[in-house]
Amino acid sequence: MVNPFDLGRFGVLSVESILDELLVPKFLAALAALILVPRVLAWLLSPSEKAVPFTLNEPLESMPKWKGTVLDKPSIKGSSSSEIKCYCPATAQYLGTIKAQSASDIDGAIDRAEKAQVAWAKTSFAERRKVLNTLQRFLLENQDEIARVACRDTGKTMVDAALGEILVTTEKIRWTLKHGEDALKPEKKPTNLLMIYKKAEVRYEPLGVVAALVSWNYPLHNSLSPIIAALFSGNAIVVKGSELTAWSTQYFLQIARKALIVCGHSPELVQSITCLPDVAGHLTSHPKIRHITFIGSRPVAHKVAESAAQALTPLVIELGGKDAAVVLDDVKDLGALASVLMRGTFQSSGQNCIGIERIIALPKSYKKLCKILEPRVKAMRLGSAIDQGEGVDMGAMVSDNRFEYLEELIGEAVAQGAKLLAGGKRYTHPRYSKGHYFQPTLLVDVTPTMRIAQEELFAPVCVLMPATSVDDAIRIANSTDFGLGGAVFGSNQRDLDRVSREMRTGMVAINDFAVFYMIQLPFGGQRGSGYGRFAGAEGLRGLCNGKSGTKMRKSNLLSICNSPGKRREERKASLTKRTQNPGNFPATSPNELDSKTSAKPTKTTLLHREQDQANDSLQNNLSLSSSNTVNLRLDLGSGSLAGSPHVSDLTAVVASLTDSAQRSTTGSGASGGDVSVLAASIALDSLSLAVTSEVVRTTALVASLSTATSAESRAGSEGAGGTGSDDTGSTDTGGTGSGAGAGQVADLTAGVALGSGSGTGDAEGGTVSLDVTDTTARVALLLLGAAGLRASVGLVSGLLAAVERCQNGSIAVV
Repeated sequence: MVNPFDLGRFGVLSVESILDELLVPKFLAALAALILVPRVLAWLLSPSEKAVPFTLNEPLESMPKWKGTVLDKPSIKGSSSSEIKCYCPATAQYLGTIKAQSASDIDGAIDRAEKAQVAWAKTSFAERRKVLNTLQRFLLENQDEIARVACRDTGKTMVDAALGEILVTTEKIRWTLKHGEDALKPEKKPTNLLMIYKKAEVRYEPLGVVAALVSWNYPLHNSLSPIIAALFSGNAIVVKGSELTAWSTQYFLQIARKALIVCGHSPELVQSITCLPDVAGHLTSHPKIRHITFIGSRPVAHKVAESAAQALTPLVIELGGKDAAVVLDDVKDLGALASVLMRGTFQSSGQNCIGIERIIALPKSYKKLCKILEPRVKAMRLGSAIDQGEGVDMGAMVSDNRFEYLEELIGEAVAQGAKLLAGGKRYTHPRYSKGHYFQPTLLVDVTPTMRIAQEELFAPVCVLMPATSVDDAIRIANSTDFGLGGAVFGSNQRDLDRVSREMRTGMVAINDFAVFYMIQLPFGGQRGSGYGRFAGAEGLRGLCNGKSGTKMRKSNLLSICNSPGKRREERKASLTKRTQNPGNFPATSPNELDSKTSAKPTKTTLLHREQDQANDSLQNNLSLSSSNTVNLRLDLGSGSLAGSPHVSDLTAVVASLTDSAQRSTTGSGASGGDVSVLAASIALDSLSLAVTSEVVRTTALVASLSTATSAESRAGSEGAGGTGSDDTGSTDTGGTGSGAGAGQVADLTAGVALGSGSGTGDAEGGTVSLDVTDTTARVALLLLGAAGLRASVGLVSGLLAAVERCQNGSIAVV
């Protein structure tokens, strides 16, 4: 045991040695404890995210060497119009019959999902991660079984199922587990100098029940991918799979529902719909569906968009493509590149939305590629991977309904000068004669004018197109109506960047094929390939309502409010002083006093009453000096809101310039000119402001005043006062009045708008425009209403204008 008083163990005694031996380790230990202890406690107290194991029986039909009835004429048409017949495209073996659902079935599914989503929306991200962890574990532990189900229903190979189904699905789950919460947590937004006391953010809240209509080429991934995104973002989802793969889709959705059950949540969050096209419109037009993801063809997309427009349901549409792979002249290893091109072209028998449909090669690479690809394409072996095991390179196509179309396009291209080096027609398999097989095809010397270079094939057809230069390759790549994905291969980074930048696509890969999907970048195209994005952070946020909000940084930062009673008394005192002793105001003539006394109660009176009722004030003092200057003083006040501390409606704020303009003539010959005084009364219009204790709305009003005096109106003789006539302007619509005569105010255009009113200016900004003879002046008044702890808001009201006619008048703000 070490004796703490044995200083000899330090060797040469020194302060540094003692600190190193005793203090530093303790300091580091304390620092580590401060960092680790809170994290450990948080981990211990947080709900468990550990996966819950469960089992689900594999369908008997997906077992290797399974013997089922072979259909003589395989088709999905059942014995009745409400039945869907399922079969294996590779072998034509019958898998079963599924009853097509009706419109009422769809209503029931949506109602059940809506009810379950209420509780699910309140779950934490930790609870949602637990469900995804559970789903992930099942997929990884049952890869072979899941791949066989996909193969049996689509005819693809086990390798295609592993890469295109399981790998991409588990990667999406992994990404969501790691980055999903960061994508959906409230996002802070910058403010500006005027709003420096505010915090701004966007919150991502669940939409409710969303829908996904997915294609048949990847039934596992296409069905689970939208489920993963919908559940993690707090939504329920209705999935409509293709009737071509209804058998496997139902099994895959059972996996998701079982994962919810074992984690203690309602399986009704995930609904499966299997229906025929004539009923699908009921789903896409349903008013309770808040978002639709559609993966399919362009003709069907038009119908979906038209149907969704009835309920104004937002859409993400991912259609097919005519993806080009541009091969530059400086590729170092064409043999290795050929393997990538083969995978991109023939994966899932070419039934891949981001598959390579065109290979565009520059001269030095073109002929070499033709020689490398020809023997490889000819050597490809077709069959059923489940039943034959090894030795199958490509499986069947999901249907034979496009074989005649493909043969027509290939024959037409050959007639126009293309060369067919391999395949080109349907294939009758010696073992599975009823299966849907098409020969792997290699077609070279294709030009952009040929139909086969413009239309999506979705088939195992490799098309090679020569290009003379980089510019020519870019032109050919962009010559179709599609714009989903693309790729470029080469060594010159400048050329690679240029091609990738100028390809008009939604996605592009440099020196690889379709890896943008593997790393969960937002997925989608442009032009004829659809719009919107799924996958990644953008995909998750697309399933949410992005709610913008503000709140005070500190509640007492800008507390500038006086008590309502005090502000009201100050205003009354000011009005009394103005009436009894105008101060800087010029003396009022007896005629003016008589006319004001006999006039009806002005709208200014109404203004004061409304202000008293609103417990708020804005004091406007307007003084007219003899120095040809209009001095405008605005005192901004604010009052507390009556009623609930959270939300109150405040009726306030619209100053309407009315139509009462009185003139008096004063002045002497020496000073030159008459003085015309405009008295404009103000009235309140209605504007309802909702104010909460956390979000206080700041009201900004920009008032623009312009005056102009013509030389003709100065024709009055010195010392002689002209007579004026009233100019009338509409309070809400900004009307125009006029008056004529020497020494008079000629034109008055008055408009005030804030809220419901409109005028000569901006209806929201509150523009006031005054046109008065002889003077042009513009004043922008920024009236900033702020609030403090009591959630008060300033009212903008009352603008009295008086303009003294003079040679060089001006307006100044005090």
